[in-house]
Amino acid sequence: MLLIITTTGLTGIIFSKRLTERVEFLSLLKLMLEEISIQIRFQASTLSEILDVLCRDKTLSALDFLNEIKKNYLPYEDFYEAWSMGIEKCRYPFLKETDVEFIKGIGFSLGKSDIEGQLGMISIHMGNLGLIIEKAREERDKKGKLYRSLGILSGAFISILLV
Repeated sequence: MLLIITTTGLTGIIFSKRLTERVEFLSLLKLMLEEISIQIRFQASTLSEILDVLCRDKTLSALDFLNEIKKNYLPYEDFYEAWSMGIEKCRYPFLKETDVEFIKGIGFSLGKSDIEGQLGMISIHMGNLGLIIEKAREERDKKGKLYRSLGILSGAFISILLV
């Protein structure tokens, strides 16, 4: 019985942790967009240079897909294709499919226009990402406790039924 309660409790904790991981990942993504904006605005960096800066940044180390993009991107290849492949290769179980599509959309807008156009698109992405993060936090706060409680309570219920 203790094993059942422990197993279901841990399952609830895992689902709750995924909600927290999603919020943290999306917050890092916003930091990444801020860094890209700085690199474009003040350094007029190329996509290769931006990728180098992002991959060296220790605070963004949880964004593994950046290293995958860097491996797949050569100056003569399509950046969006490398970006999409990098995201697909590094599957994150805590992200929703809409999050993945949003992240792919960020890569689509990079390097497609002049500096002002790119900065405008990054600004739009940052605004949308802010809304996504806010909703993810609300979901984490509401569902996180629910998952943990349901995990333990369902284990207790199953144990009682077995007795």
